Amino acid sequence: IASEVAMLFLTILLVVSSEGLRGVLQDTFAYLASYPSLFLLFLLFGFGVAVASSIIHFHLAKRGNATTTPLTCYDCEQQNKSKGSTKNNKKAKRQADNVGILAMEVYFPANYIDQSDLEQYDGVGAGKYTKGLAQEKMSFTGDREDNELAGVTKNGQFFDVAANDYVLFHSPYNKLAQKGFARIVFNDFLRNPTLPQYEKLKKWHGAALEETYYDRELEAASREVSLNMWNRMVEPSCFASRHIGNCYTASVYINLACLVDTARSALHGKRLMLFSYGSGAVGSIFSFRCVRPESTEVAVPAFTVERMSDCLNLTQRLNKRLKRTPEEFNAHMDLRESSHGMKSYTPVQFIESLFPGTYYLVGVDDKHRRKYARKPLNASLSFVALPSPTVAVEPSATSVAALPTSVVPAKPALVEVLVTGVAAGAPGLKSTNLTALLEGVNCIEPVSDAAKTAMVAKNVVQLKKDGAAVRRLPVTSVNETIQLAAPMAVVDLVKDFGLPKSLVEGMDDASACAVAAGLRALQQAGLVAGTVENGWGNWRLTDALATSTGVLFAASFPALDACVKEVSRSYTDPAYEFDRKLLFRLLVQANAQLAQIVGAKGPNAHVNATCAGTTVALTMAQDWIRSGKCQRVVVIAGDVAANETLLPWIGSGFRSLGAASIASNVSDAALPFDSRRNGMLLGSGAVGLVLEAAGASTLQRFPAGSPSVQLVASQLSNSAFHGASLDKEHMAQELNRFLQAVETEHGIPRAVLAAEGVYYSHETCTQATPTSSCSFTELYMLRSAFGDAGLDTLVLANTKAFTGHAMGVSFEEVIAVEGLKRGVLPPVVNFSSHDAHLSPRPLRLSKGGAYPHVKYALRFAAGFGSQIAFTLYMRK
Repeated sequence: IASEVAMLFLTILLVVSSEGLRGVLQDTFAYLASYPSLFLLFLLFGFGVAVASSIIHFHLAKRGNATTTPLTCYDCEQQNKSKGSTKNNKKAKRQADNVGILAMEVYFPANYIDQSDLEQYDGVGAGKYTKGLAQEKMSFTGDREDNELAGVTKNGQFFDVAANDYVLFHSPYNKLAQKGFARIVFNDFLRNPTLPQYEKLKKWHGAALEETYYDRELEAASREVSLNMWNRMVEPSCFASRHIGNCYTASVYINLACLVDTARSALHGKRLMLFSYGSGAVGSIFSFRCVRPESTEVAVPAFTVERMSDCLNLTQRLNKRLKRTPEEFNAHMDLRESSHGMKSYTPVQFIESLFPGTYYLVGVDDKHRRKYARKPLNASLSFVALPSPTVAVEPSATSVAALPTSVVPAKPALVEVLVTGVAAGAPGLKSTNLTALLEGVNCIEPVSDAAKTAMVAKNVVQLKKDGAAVRRLPVTSVNETIQLAAPMAVVDLVKDFGLPKSLVEGMDDASACAVAAGLRALQQAGLVAGTVENGWGNWRLTDALATSTGVLFAASFPALDACVKEVSRSYTDPAYEFDRKLLFRLLVQANAQLAQIVGAKGPNAHVNATCAGTTVALTMAQDWIRSGKCQRVVVIAGDVAANETLLPWIGSGFRSLGAASIASNVSDAALPFDSRRNGMLLGSGAVGLVLEAAGASTLQRFPAGSPSVQLVASQLSNSAFHGASLDKEHMAQELNRFLQAVETEHGIPRAVLAAEGVYYSHETCTQATPTSSCSFTELYMLRSAFGDAGLDTLVLANTKAFTGHAMGVSFEEVIAVEGLKRGVLPPVVNFSSHDAHLSPRPLRLSKGGAYPHVKYALRFAAGFGSQIAFTLYMRK
């Protein structure tokens, strides 16, 4: 303060003319000479000010020297020490003291893509990015964020890497840092070839350097030798760069921040080496030393690595980002490309998907001036999709219109598809009973002794891996075979539906039950009368409906029942005569049979997507309607794998895989999401669903005000994975893609689906290992899409525990639609023991009964051959 006052006084004197200065001084001293005591007091005051100024300056300088800089420049310290010890230390130029870093912050976008998802999307081999580049996740921006970062480097000298406690690299991708570190260790070996830790590198001693640059064997050996040092010195700083991606100049400092965030007080007294490099073969190396707090004389240090770590909170912040799909990633990149360099542009990315405190672009005016704002610190981060692609584009020079911008038209509105009729032929129930299914009435019953004996006769052998060994476990007694199943009663299409006997005789059992379900669904939809008079059924569509009605039939084992029966009869019946109806049963399946009965002349097909059959067929039906191929589609499915003819064959197949339960009580076998899961139970059945394009004529068939159910969206794909296993990573990717499309096209956020929805699981109760069961992969998929918070609110439902697994027949679809209409859900039966492998917290399993808040039903189906499909229903 005293020095500042003195400087101000001198400044005033300088602006005074020399004559004026002499005059002022003469007058002042003449006045003081007249009063000696006042003159003496003035001198004492001046002396006191000078002493006080010196004392204050000394203490401030001492305090500055003692203040801790948590990360000080190691090179500055060493230079000061060396210069201070020279004879001419008065002339030596010292580096500034306490040069270093007091605080750190890292910015990264709130959106990221998983590299394993990108591998699948790009069609490259698994591990191309995750192992080949050693990257796990990558952050990316939309059209709101355009931060520019820069850094400073400092030249260094040769060094021994072992002299450092930690080494931090510029990391375009993590594998490059691993290779670079290994090369540094190799260089240390060349200078110290006799050290024992370099034993595996001795064959390269004396080799010309240019011959080692592309030596893959040397690279592998160097990485092996340096592995322990890498894990100790480099790995603690790599988490952030693996999860953010290449930040160019910023990456080495992000790694430093990551080390501070994770190591905290463990850094005290440690030396940190930073190595950065770039294009043009330019590199820089410099180092820091982390100062211990106790080395300062200040009671409470203002800056410490612990406070840095608390403020950074880097790991937790990275884990709060929003996971996006490859399609969303591409959409964000396309958005940035299309908006680059534009004027008169307003960004379309929603601010809700930015971190609180983020500075973002508000707009660009017609003079390319950019306006920015900051998202409030108390705002929240939420998952919001990009809006539909309506990107402003500057007109070309040849454009006729003199408009400043033009707009790419959005996609045409999607055709709304309603489910107007449903029916189910459940196992054990002679007639369609949707209420029984919604109540979770058990349809599973003991297998007959004849079927058990037939399965033992098949000489089933289960192969079980035990480490490297494979054990053969033969099934030798009826107690080791399947004990429970859910067969379906035979449908009498002649008596109950009034169909001609000659027509029915040409149907396989699976086709017959599917035809029955289709007829009942058409009847519920009000499209056919469905009356039976004088033995003849009235099931014909009107001429106005016939040409615009399609049929799709799904089955896992179409016509197999008829084939096995015929072959068996040829071996057991001495008077066997070939059945001339066999060809009809094998070729003219339920889709064609139903079309003939009702007169449906639209598109017609059979689909076999194994256990995902019904859901895949519904997806195709929705596409048919939206593409204008027809106005309505009857989707039917039928399988009788649990019936007497096929059970010994199909059941033995699942028994040999170890996927079937051999428990004898339903309460011990049908255990969805339960820790006691021990295998699936086979079922049989049929379903029918009528899908129609929404319109006035459709709604007129139903009472005013009655609820309707819309098939909002559907999606099918193939994981290209193992024929009998689920790929949880691809499932998660596909569900995220599906939900993203739902948000973009229909404006339904996934948070709303979690709060107001039910998930109808594929869960088959299998339990090969804790991390390979259906339930585990499904929960992994759901957690990826909804997060832990969403999973806590989403209701989970299951039907296979009371219907058995009816292969290509999805009772879940019918129950989902009827349940939304009635506002009820089926219960998850027999559950008693929570499985911690599925979730650390209890799952929200349906207890059955009324669930009036449930407005949406999400269905997932999976099938042999990597088939997966999703449907989403909404009550209107």
